[in-house]
Amino acid sequence: MPFGCSSSKPSEAPAANCPPGSTAPCPKAKTPMDKTKFPDQRFDTDPSIKKAFPKLGDNYEVEAPATEDYNCIAHTLGDHGNWVNPETGPKANPLSEMDKKYEALGYKRATGMDTSLEPGTEKVVVYATKNPDGTIKDVTHGAIQRPDGTYSSKLGSMPQIRHENPEALSGPAYGEPVAVYTKK
Repeated sequence: MPFGCSSSKPSEAPAANCPPGSTAPCPKAKTPMDKTKFPDQRFDTDPSIKKAFPKLGDNYEVEAPATEDYNCIAHTLGDHGNWVNPETGPKANPLSEMDKKYEALGYKRATGMDTSLEPGTEKVVVYATKNPDGTIKDVTHGAIQRPDGTYSSKLGSMPQIRHENPEALSGPAYGEPVAVYTKK
């Protein structure tokens, strides 16, 4: 399947989007998905995609057309000219290789799985398949948060898409989100 995986900083929104009396910066409202961009790149009706990403449906935006120039991990690292494979570390620390990649760019692995928008914080979510006992089997994918709180993913050699949340790509192809990396 071609979707195998082998930024911008959040900005502030007008005060109208903030809770009454709030003085903290407030995130922008999520931008609606533009389903008219790159219409020939959409895959809504492809049964293999529906099986691989059962939660995605048609609520995504194609941000860039299909290319083999880069993949998901490269996209999260800001490198759109190379293919960077996800790497699974040893059983005792399966995310160690991904830790190295993201730490080199100033990210730190968060202790929890908070994928919500935090103004001033960049987030990358890493996905993995799991063993029957719940441990990580293989690191498979990465997605980066956009300034409006949605996420952007490059689906292997397929298009780069924007999706509502990390869970939208959970399924047989990528497994599920297992780590969040943050950078302030």
